[in-house]
Amino acid sequence: MPTTAECRTAPMPVESASIRQSPRPAWALLGVLGLVALIGCGKPPAPAPKATASTSPAVKKSAPAKVAANKSSAPKVTEEGGKKFLDGIPYDVWFDDPLAVVANTTNVAAPANPVATTTDSATPKPAAETPMTETKTPASSAGLDWASYIAMDQLQEESKRIRNQFKTLLQTPAAYTTDFEVVKMNGTVMSALAVIVAEAGEGVSWKPNAGYVRDFGFAINEAAKGPGKPNYDATKAVYENMESVFSGSIPPDVPEPDAKRATADAVVRNYLMRRMKLAMDALKLNINTEAKLKSEADQALQEAMVLAALAKMITLEGYSSAEEAEYQAFANSMIDQCVMATQAVKDQDFMKFQDAINSVDKTCSDCHTQYR
Repeated sequence: MPTTAECRTAPMPVESASIRQSPRPAWALLGVLGLVALIGCGKPPAPAPKATASTSPAVKKSAPAKVAANKSSAPKVTEEGGKKFLDGIPYDVWFDDPLAVVANTTNVAAPANPVATTTDSATPKPAAETPMTETKTPASSAGLDWASYIAMDQLQEESKRIRNQFKTLLQTPAAYTTDFEVVKMNGTVMSALAVIVAEAGEGVSWKPNAGYVRDFGFAINEAAKGPGKPNYDATKAVYENMESVFSGSIPPDVPEPDAKRATADAVVRNYLMRRMKLAMDALKLNINTEAKLKSEADQALQEAMVLAALAKMITLEGYSSAEEAEYQAFANSMIDQCVMATQAVKDQDFMKFQDAINSVDKTCSDCHTQYR
């Protein structure tokens, strides 16, 4: 006969959900108790095993591991349902060489090789650690103090960077085909900058035509559907119209922009997040010493402000999940940390800068774990 200890530790079959929910008649319960008394074991059932990283994709339920702020080991690549994840974040959000994509003519210079696009969905996952910040309901871009996130000098530098990349990537069909995803991303970011300029772009020469720039940026994202000369031709035609606007000439037969068009309708969040990831990598990987913060302060300031402004944009009404308090908490925590990083660059305080960037990195990871 088994001992009492053996009775306590021996595994018992775990009942299915349907069995547990079905009431047993009293005689069935008495029969079970009698049987237990005969064999000498009155042990409780063992808890159901929890899903781990080794379980199959079909039953995996646990949230992907978050990236620690001071993580030094290599990122973990996993697959779920045929889709690749990097530290729990969809792999196709990233570019293979992010620093090269944000480079203009200095700092880093290596070929970019973007990967396939993602969808702009936001499906809640098991609860992750939520930043304890004030939550806000989504709002329109009108009336926002955009200058607290990005200065107009930095906004115009970003616009210049995008236009330079357009000029390079749209020179030939081959150049376009190699990096058409960068073209799509830049079209979206240009739309976002135009939204800001329309609201707060005092001193920006193209502010009166910001609506056209917004719409042409969106049209570039739409036209760059994939590789090949037909898509190249369509994309370049829109780009040339945009350049005409920057030159002060509105192309003929172009409809007047709708001043009431929702930001979420003109600015594709998925591609904003790609640019945000590039900014994050430029700050974390490139500005990694006190000497670098000093020698590349202009670049650090640029990327920190772009990151703050785009993080604010994805909180606006119309984006999926933007009405949820938890989503707003993540976004506003990230915005606050970006503003702190900006101030640390101005103060040349590397420790505060590094703390802020590590906090941004962790918030990004936690948010992507919750909202894929």
